[in-house]
Amino acid sequence: MVLGMSEKVPAAAKKLSGDQKEFLKALIGLLGEKWPDPEKLQTAIFAKSKELKLGGKEAFAAIYLSLIGKQFGPKAAWFILDLGVEKVIKRFKEVSR
Repeated sequence: MVLGMSEKVPAAAKKLSGDQKEFLKALIGLLGEKWPDPEKLQTAIFAKSKELKLGGKEAFAAIYLSLIGKQFGPKAAWFILDLGVEKVIKRFKEVSR
């Protein structure tokens, strides 16, 4: 079974910290670029979390809580690209308001 994004914003996503929401906002900009190589996107996500001084565990939890309501999931970049960047951006915008 392929893991998909929840239809609605998961309840757990409503408990994200301000720093996690800022991270998601930064990812929206990052995802606006073209990413033919998931490995490069994964590296950029890590770099963005360091730039914002957000631990990797917290940063990636923000992604997964927003998309599937869980603390962790499949490799983030591959998952985001599989789900579709436009859908993920829309969700991150909803969650980071």
